[in-house]
Formats: sequence, C-alpha cells, structure tokens
Amino acid sequence: QVRAPIFSEVGIRTTTSAPFDATGGDGHAYAGEIEQGLWVFAGFDGHGTMQGPALAEILANHMGGKSDPIIDVNMFDPHRKPMSKEEWIRAAKA
Repeated sequence: QVRAPIFSEVGIRTTTSAPFDATGGDGHAYAGEIEQGLWVFAGFDGHGTMQGPALAEILANHMGGKSDPIIDVNMFDPHRKPMSKEEWIRAAKA
C-alpha cells in the first residue's frame, strides 16, 4: 500500500494456477510490456521464489530505461515464440 496505494482498493476476481512446466513453455517467465503501459510478470513454472526477486529488479530497471549489463530482458518477452534450443526444462524430461 505504501508503493502503490491504488492497489489497496483492487479486489482479486479470479486467479489461474497451472502445474509445473505448463505456463512459459520454454522454462522462462513472461516479463515485459504487453502493450504500452501494461506490463506482465508471470509464468515462472514454479521458479518464482528463486528467480522472481532478481528478475523483478532487472525489469524495474528496464522500465526505468536502464539495461542490465548481463541479462537480456528480451529472453522474457511475453510476445516471444519459444524455440526448441531454449526449452531447458522440457528438454530434461524423457
């Protein structure tokens, strides 16, 4: 409520849950701008606790116009088409 007081009045109408490995498809979360002014940060395939804080900081910096020197945020683009070479989680399944 301190950072975004407007959200204290928002009610959650629905939620969506998915089993592991059923959201991103290529093992990467969706983090980026969907349309101008609308950003998404979802689809961690069970890895949100590990990746969420770091990716949140990277995305916040990206939103402010500061690129990360190591991580390319385009790998998390919500409009991307996953390629087989990027399917690191699915490739581990027999």
